[in-house]
Amino acid sequence: MSGGFTRISNVLLDCHLADLTGGEIKTHLYVNRRTAGFQKASDDISVSQICNGIRKHDGTVLDRGTGLSRETVITALAGLQQKGLVVRTPGAGTIPDSYTIVELEQSENPTDSGRKIRPVASRKT
Repeated sequence: MSGGFTRISNVLLDCHLADLTGGEIKTHLYVNRRTAGFQKASDDISVSQICNGIRKHDGTVLDRGTGLSRETVITALAGLQQKGLVVRTPGAGTIPDSYTIVELEQSENPTDSGRKIRPVASRKT
């Protein structure tokens, strides 16, 4: 891949994806990019950055954000925190809150009402 990549947890995709809203998914991906994508455990990220992205002082666009409204991002962050997928550390004064992606255990089972989800057997054509 010439443009690089950011790792996404298989456990997030296998166990939690079905339970996340669209806003939560986009917000989680954005926070994941700003943290793990830059080999950081956490990063100070404002709600405005999550919504609209980040520009350098010279106007160069670093990223375009999620495109979500402020209200949607705030709701998504609260949902991600409640689900234990993101940890928020409040900022002080003009310093934005810091967010950390929670590393998920591989031992978590994808379940639906206590039933184990099994992969669909491949079909011969």
